[in-house]
Amino acid sequence: MRIRCKFSTNPKLKLTIKRSEKHPKGYPARPRALGEKIRKHRMDLGLFQRDVAKFTGVATDTVTNWEKDRIKPSVRNLVKIEQFLKMKNKRLR
Repeated sequence: MRIRCKFSTNPKLKLTIKRSEKHPKGYPARPRALGEKIRKHRMDLGLFQRDVAKFTGVATDTVTNWEKDRIKPSVRNLVKIEQFLKMKNKRLR
């Protein structure tokens, strides 16, 4: 939240309060687990689970289970997840 005050010789005080952007439902504000980090990064990039699944070479259900921490990714998939988490833009290979 940002509060801005403008003071001038005019006796009126102008106060502006801007609320931060609302995140979509299920957005992890402070991710702790790997699944939450995957979900947060995917939502920040505006991608669907199917996009992450295609990038990592797994089924969409697998990405869902990772994000909900039902299963842990295999060592082979951890390399692709690491590459995904380092991505800065929406461009998937």
